[in-house]
Amino acid sequence: MGTGFFLLLAAMGFGRFVYPMLLPSMQDSLGMTYGPMGVLNTMNLIGYLAGALGGGVLATRFGAKMVVTGAMILVGVGMIALGLVEAYWIAFVIMLFAGIGTGAAFAPLAGLGRAWTPPHLGGFTMGFLSTGAAFGTAIASFFVPIILSTQGPEGWRQAWVYMGITALVLTIIGAVTLKERPPAASPGAQGGAAPALAWGKVFRNRTIVTICAAYFLFGFYQVYITFFIAYLRRGLGLPPEVVGDIWRACAIVGFLFLALWGLLSDRIGRKQAVALCMLPLTVGLLLPVFRQDIPFLYVSVILYGATFGGPMQIILAAAADAVPVSLAAAAVGLVTAVFGLGQAVSPAIAGYLIDLTGSFYPGFILSAVVMAGSLALFTLCPLKKAA
Repeated sequence: MGTGFFLLLAAMGFGRFVYPMLLPSMQDSLGMTYGPMGVLNTMNLIGYLAGALGGGVLATRFGAKMVVTGAMILVGVGMIALGLVEAYWIAFVIMLFAGIGTGAAFAPLAGLGRAWTPPHLGGFTMGFLSTGAAFGTAIASFFVPIILSTQGPEGWRQAWVYMGITALVLTIIGAVTLKERPPAASPGAQGGAAPALAWGKVFRNRTIVTICAAYFLFGFYQVYITFFIAYLRRGLGLPPEVVGDIWRACAIVGFLFLALWGLLSDRIGRKQAVALCMLPLTVGLLLPVFRQDIPFLYVSVILYGATFGGPMQIILAAAADAVPVSLAAAAVGLVTAVFGLGQAVSPAIAGYLIDLTGSFYPGFILSAVVMAGSLALFTLCPLKKAA
């Protein structure tokens, strides 16, 4: 579990959630508008979709450790390559492969977490692992503004390189410490080695299919996290130091609350916990539309940071509950892949809405409306636990 925490710190915290902090500087350096920059993030999320699905399936065949190690190498090399890129189309390709690595690391690690922890703590397991992503974002919120302010317009390049090197170092450590199965575990409880076509049962599970639909809609949360920093810097004209402070508040509360939502869902039920975090999340998405003063911007990011990770952990825990432990990685991979599709299309749609309207607000409103649809669908989902 500790190994998974630190690997996701790099793969998710650095590989996915730092991009919004670097987007304005990359945009200037590459000479792009918001639409293409949104598409750049979309490519990363399409890769995440493919990696999550492929990583979950491969883990059932070849074992999680091999898949995770290869995926982390792809993430680290991808971030270093982003720091060296000179043309938009090259960044386009690199973001795709880095996204594949991120998704292929997450799904097997989630499956291993399910195998190493008691069944009644499934929500906490997902929350604890994903707390690593929030911790990585919190770390980056401290050093990225310093790099941008001291290294000039091209400082985003050094930031990517430093994060990529860190990811590779953690990969080496993870290759030594990551264990495939708990001691004395039954063969069915390990992270891999499911029968060759057994994971096909996941795709025919009605509970999993409904969860996929709800999680696809939840993927529109990505609009806020992709463009909020650009909104603060370009829309409101706030200096980088203030923007860094605001985003750091988001990362810190995310780190504090992520595991708690999963634990709460273990106690009161998945549906009830999702409702408790998605309602304030929707409020946080809409606050910048109505109030732009700094105290309310802090309220917005605190609500967002405290709640946006909750549905991820709870919905993934519900997916893992619905299948045997040996298929958990495949179930999490499928659900995460569909989630990645929602994440992939939403930044591109919002980016072109910004270019079309000249305002960030339509994207925030779109995100909030789709969030409400996700909550409604998950509430109607017939959750079932596998025997």
